[in-house]
Amino acid sequence: MVNKQSRRASVIAIWGNAASGKSTFSAMLAKHLSDQKKHVILISGDQTSPMLSCYLPKANLVQSQSLGTVFDSDTVNNGILSARMVFPKKHPDIGILAYAPGDNPYTYTSYTYDKVCTVIETASQMADCLILDCPNRVRDLFTAAAVEYADVSCALLTADTRGISYYRSNEVLLRDPKFHMCRDLFVAGNCHPYQDVSTLGNVTGHLDGIFPYTKPLHIAALEGKVFSAPAEKQHRKLFGTVAQYLTQQKQEKGGDKRG
Repeated sequence: MVNKQSRRASVIAIWGNAASGKSTFSAMLAKHLSDQKKHVILISGDQTSPMLSCYLPKANLVQSQSLGTVFDSDTVNNGILSARMVFPKKHPDIGILAYAPGDNPYTYTSYTYDKVCTVIETASQMADCLILDCPNRVRDLFTAAAVEYADVSCALLTADTRGISYYRSNEVLLRDPKFHMCRDLFVAGNCHPYQDVSTLGNVTGHLDGIFPYTKPLHIAALEGKVFSAPAEKQHRKLFGTVAQYLTQQKQEKGGDKRG
């Protein structure tokens, strides 16, 4: 179990259905927070679509830098995470832990819920903000631990039948009190101009923002330049909402993390 009292970081879980823009949103949020003089750690738990080379396509990456090697380690500590962490050249306040190219769900065998919790706890002691970019499957160990222990849980759902079906299929599980889904931020992710988000809002009960699809953002993601992707007004407003929510959580707890 994660020792929430030992946290230094505010922990943000980003979850939702496939193609909702979770990884791009996570990277841009990390950039926004680092611009606010925050030291940020971004952990991407997706084994099916390893994100390390997507975030840093020009970096000289080696397999030993994969997040999977952390889960395969006998022990997890600050030194191991620091050794595996990769930093974008232009954004040294953002540390990235993710799976490397060629990884898949069968590459590493020591993937347990307790190990995931230990990684989250250790990383939460090393930064001001910890962003957990979750795999699509809610029942994945990483997603389950991230949503359960986040201070702020942000759901990105596409404003179509896929996003609505995904939410309805997992709603019963996510309404378990330990996931504190009632405090979730709901966002229409990767939203196109022609999409009507009202139905999605009716299904979730509320929408806290829209993460719009734009051509410049699409190109930046394809080129692996998400940390310098151009942010539209709606993007900046949404990141500000998340940051404000983090501040409110801290104030409500008198400066202490949720216990």
